[in-house]
Amino acid sequence: MAADAVIVGGGEIGSAFAARYALHGLGVAIHDPPKGRTVDVSAYPIAHICVPADVVSLAALGTAEDALVIVHSTTLPGTCARIPRTRLVHAPVEGRHPNIAEALTRWRMPVSGPKAAVQDAALVLAGLGIPAMEWPGPHATTEVAKHLSTLRLGVEVAFMREAVRLCRALDVDHGRAYGDWTRAYNDLYAGTDFPRSLLAPTPGVSPSHCVGPNARALAAWLTTRCEEAALNGADQREARLLGLCEDVVASQAEDFQPDKA
Repeated sequence: MAADAVIVGGGEIGSAFAARYALHGLGVAIHDPPKGRTVDVSAYPIAHICVPADVVSLAALGTAEDALVIVHSTTLPGTCARIPRTRLVHAPVEGRHPNIAEALTRWRMPVSGPKAAVQDAALVLAGLGIPAMEWPGPHATTEVAKHLSTLRLGVEVAFMREAVRLCRALDVDHGRAYGDWTRAYNDLYAGTDFPRSLLAPTPGVSPSHCVGPNARALAAWLTTRCEEAALNGADQREARLLGLCEDVVASQAEDFQPDKA
């Protein structure tokens, strides 16, 4: 089957998009040199970039200059804006591993970038059964949004772990103090904008594939910004967020045992 699109990166995200193309009877090529799959990326009018953040720019530069380039990778703020492609958009993915393909049909994927390119990308995604939210404007909007999403989950995991530890230290039932209280709170505020997350105290090192790595990447980026601000005598506004990132990284790496003293 002839392919009008190419997916750069055949990992979990790339494979999820390939599955959507196959389900809709659409041809798509896969470019993943580490796995021995190569095509001429510049030959395709549509390219989905699904590679690690540190090689996104290199991957996108392999596309044709007039191609519609849809970056799904979690990139740091400013990454997409520096790539010299006029029809490049950022459309990050949400979903729980390993069921990304199924989650794509329920996730309203935000798409940022030039207005015309955003509209074109939304049509491509609709053809794959993926709903989109059109956010024409700076790519940084979705770049920041994705990092805030994973960081927020990391903060909530860290809070849950500290709450359980406090309950354990005081010989208090965390199932009641953390769990039942949160459920009652959410019932009270049902239908409002004040729900609270309730996470199961899963033992061991955090199983998340992205929260820890994303927090580390964001911490490094924030560190550079804080250092630059200090050199310029400016207010280091990102210092508190940097502290949250560092706390999340530490929490994710811990061997958490909720039911042991």
